[in-house]
Amino acid sequence: MSNSWNQLAEEILQKIRGYTQLADGWQVCQKKPEVTVWHRQSPDWKGTLYKAEGMINASPETVYSFVDPSPNSPRCKWDKAIKGLQVIQQIDKSIAIMRTLTHSAFGGLISSRDFVDLVVNENTPDYISTNARWTEHPECSPSNEATRGTNHPCAIICNRVTGQPNKTLVTTYIQTDLSGYLPTSLVDSALPGNQVQFFISLAAVIKEQEHQKSG
Repeated sequence: MSNSWNQLAEEILQKIRGYTQLADGWQVCQKKPEVTVWHRQSPDWKGTLYKAEGMINASPETVYSFVDPSPNSPRCKWDKAIKGLQVIQQIDKSIAIMRTLTHSAFGGLISSRDFVDLVVNENTPDYISTNARWTEHPECSPSNEATRGTNHPCAIICNRVTGQPNKTLVTTYIQTDLSGYLPTSLVDSALPGNQVQFFISLAAVIKEQEHQKSG
């Protein structure tokens, strides 16, 4: 089974690399000082692929330490969307099966969701990234605690900026099927809105840490 997980991990990485090469079809859906969010038809399912990008004033290593989805990272403390992270199975040091539990959103109109994903992390000379896609696992069947959602290939990429080691261009790719009976307009507002909040919260928590260091 380990070989199958490794094969799926490589497929996820190839999908994300393909998304980084998509030049056409993007339309801006939200633009803030911290982040721009684009959307387009996903090449891989009937829904939407969202791309968000913003510059963070910290090294890629620092930024990655905050976006790392492992249960021991600070992610659960600052990411307002995430309620809990759980490792179901550690395949190797860079690949794991994980369950993510989210908070309800939009005043309860979107109830809590959970996702079971194969997560693969990658560290190259150009970027550090965490990438994921839905999977199934016998130790994590759907429960009454939350509605089971589906993550199509997604990523958080901490790109190195040439000549600026203390800056990171963060790029995210998100394409999530929230399942349930949700109006399309609500989903179209929720997912890019979550990306904007993600960047605002990430920049704020890193700025606070840097202030504490200098103080």
